[in-house]
Amino acid sequence: MKKIGNGLKNFFKNLKNTLILMDKKKLLIIILIIIIIIIVILVLLLKPKTIKCEQTVEFDNITNKNTVEITYKGDTIKEVKTTFDYKTEDAKDVITQIKDSMQNLSKVYKNVTGVTFNQTKDKATEYQAVQTVDFKEISDEDLANIGIVRDYEQAKSNYEASGFTCK
Repeated sequence: MKKIGNGLKNFFKNLKNTLILMDKKKLLIIILIIIIIIIVILVLLLKPKTIKCEQTVEFDNITNKNTVEITYKGDTIKEVKTTFDYKTEDAKDVITQIKDSMQNLSKVYKNVTGVTFNQTKDKATEYQAVQTVDFKEISDEDLANIGIVRDYEQAKSNYEASGFTCK
């Protein structure tokens, strides 16, 4: 144990002597590089992460691909973005029915703070809408009504139990 202590003491003494002898310009550059490295590491560690969960269902010539993007930090969800993507080779009537159904769903969430619902694609054989839930704005009661939890691991588990594949 004494050898380790003496070794560390000598290391820091040598480091101190080296730094004293070093040109101030070089020392400043080294310090700036170290600060930049620390900032980059902190940004990477503190930046929220995103996971994507997908589910594709085919029924009667209709393909419904739902994609859920969960943005989280630690075990706390920050945002859930769900994309409902429908495609069919059938007549426009099918897409019209899907569109009407999704518009009714958007009316349900219209007055819920923290939830936005936008139509992003409306074509003869394709329809897409995006629902975004901002966890900073939504109340716990509204969140419970939607059926999403704030806990990342639990939400991911719930989506996977519902047939989504999360990556």
